[in-house]
Amino acid sequence: MKCKIEIIDENSIYLESVIELGDSNSGRLGHFPRGAFHQCAKNKQILVAVSEDANLLGYLLYNSNRRGVVYIVHLCIDSKYRGKGVAECLFTELKKITDNGFYDGIRVHCRRDYGINNFWEKLGFSPRYNKPGRSKKGTILTVWWYSYETPSLFSSGDPDKLSTKQRVVIDANVFFDLQNEITKNNFESHELLADWLQESIEICLTSEIYNEINRKEDDGARKKAEEAVSRYTLIEEKNQDIADELRNFYTNPDLSDNDNSDLKHLEHTIASGIYFFLTRDEALQSKKDKIEQRFGVKILSPAHFITYLNELLSEREYQPIRLEGKAISFENVTDKYVTQLSQIFLAPQDEKKSDFNEIIKPLLVDVYHSEVKILKNHDNELLGLIVFCSIQQELEIPILRIKRNLDFSPTIAQFLVGQILQYATDKKKNVIKISDKHIVEDFSSAFKKYGFIPIVPEWYKINIYHVGNVVSLQPHLDKIKTYSPNLSIFIEEQLEKFLNYHKSPKNYLLPVEYALYPAKITDIEIPTFIVPIEPVWAMSLFDYRLQDLIGAKLNTLFSTENVYYRSSRQKIITAPSRVLWYVIKSDGKFQGTQSIRACSYIEKIHIDVPKNLFRKFKHLGIYKWQDVFGVAKNNKQQMIMAFEFTKTELFSNPLSVNMLKEIWLEDLKKSFNPSVQQPISIPNDIFYKLYQIGQMNSDKNK
Repeated sequence: MKCKIEIIDENSIYLESVIELGDSNSGRLGHFPRGAFHQCAKNKQILVAVSEDANLLGYLLYNSNRRGVVYIVHLCIDSKYRGKGVAECLFTELKKITDNGFYDGIRVHCRRDYGINNFWEKLGFSPRYNKPGRSKKGTILTVWWYSYETPSLFSSGDPDKLSTKQRVVIDANVFFDLQNEITKNNFESHELLADWLQESIEICLTSEIYNEINRKEDDGARKKAEEAVSRYTLIEEKNQDIADELRNFYTNPDLSDNDNSDLKHLEHTIASGIYFFLTRDEALQSKKDKIEQRFGVKILSPAHFITYLNELLSEREYQPIRLEGKAISFENVTDKYVTQLSQIFLAPQDEKKSDFNEIIKPLLVDVYHSEVKILKNHDNELLGLIVFCSIQQELEIPILRIKRNLDFSPTIAQFLVGQILQYATDKKKNVIKISDKHIVEDFSSAFKKYGFIPIVPEWYKINIYHVGNVVSLQPHLDKIKTYSPNLSIFIEEQLEKFLNYHKSPKNYLLPVEYALYPAKITDIEIPTFIVPIEPVWAMSLFDYRLQDLIGAKLNTLFSTENVYYRSSRQKIITAPSRVLWYVIKSDGKFQGTQSIRACSYIEKIHIDVPKNLFRKFKHLGIYKWQDVFGVAKNNKQQMIMAFEFTKTELFSNPLSVNMLKEIWLEDLKKSFNPSVQQPISIPNDIFYKLYQIGQMNSDKNK
């Protein structure tokens, strides 16, 4: 059957038809919130198949994570058009979109009793394993996997080990909802049991649930609830003596038994370092902002959690706002802290104190080849530990640890990995080797984001300081192969195979550039822009040097991820792309203005009203509400732009306005406007020229 495949957004004429089709098949697909449909459309994660006369034939709704896995959430065809090849067309389009070097393959869950195993086999999927679903019936699910011919460069190997579930605590009202039949009132709680969510979340309870169950007078209901507890994870009992402080959020001192139980659920959740607490209690939700600000736990309704799942999980991974005002310092270890290292950073399960000391003690005294650094807060509490060992062109990290049970450990992990990259770049090391055998999952997520390669049981990062085409990279890779046998296998069997497989289109080489960062591959055809930025924001976001009048050490500053707001009137910027930051002239204390001072990668563009964008990126810090509101000229309905940027490099030789004027006249045959206020697109050859000048060690730019 002839059909056209389209990617829809939230304004598509087909979105309502997609929602209607999904709702009419919710018995098989599971319950999916209306808001979640809109959010997926906004993220352009819905493909539709339409007939020649513009009727909806079916749709495919998908998701993805940063570990290289694409998930099919819904593949739904109108009953009138099943068996006509529509599903195959949708799946083929999904492969075209996602087989881009960043993903390993596609995963889908399907109930065995649907009897469509042959369909998945026909598409090229293979069954990995079976497991019980979350529903009360306990129906069996088959997990299917479709592997791309060439996995991503950041493949973690076995796709069945890629999933890391986010723990969420549910309160008693949600728990009891799940034991009852679906009604209009408890519908949103039952959405948590959808099969497609199984790879993403682990539903948890606190021990306080037993007290709430015990208050039920009906023997049958009480027994039913007690049996249901075993279907969920009971978190470890922890107390943090914060009950009185939590009570202060209630104006009425005479709390009911249920209110007191809510506080105990929250207390255990906070003490366990779990970030999400789900409830339908409107009174508790009304206090969510103050409780989150004080304790770092996010209180949400089930519907809100599911609707913004991707956004919330990304927020959980990186929250620099949690570190604001904490006076974090990263410094060399001193005798004062040496005795604490094995107490705080010992791996919790399979590492002996004697084994830890056997590794770290020689490194503490070998000051010529090793540096031991700690991350601590203003109370001198140790949060993180890194040991750097320099061996020729390789930087080895034999110990990399985070203090256990930190509620912001993903953010600490990303910060520490950023410090490793900065250290390697300062020392011009071509290879980073993480050899610690006790790496926790928070680090694994950060490694993949930064382009590290898993070669079990270690992680590697290749750093090539070169601008050129793919062919010119080969001598650098050959040199690395001579002193790193493990990477030699990766380069020959995976990297070179990947390069041969992805010869066209050329922007498929972007994963290679990420893997070899800070290399710049001139074969890549992605847009490049110069973006003007006020010095106050440049300093806050990436360039501390603008306010340093006595001259700081000019390191490369590795920002993990950030966002920049500006007017959306000019929609020239696209993603993915590269950006050069031009710091405009400003009055006052800033030095080094009217120059290009850094470059970054733009990963995503968002255009929305200020309230929505602020909510989406509040966890990154830097911007306050009044700043974002000001971009919109204090108009709540004014659409503005926010773009996410990563992997920022500071230039050791910022390009002055005089240098830019010379290049513009010589290469572009026109003048450069030093008062530029809007982003401008530039040819790739100009970008490479500016980048090389910015990173060279010479007096050329003075």
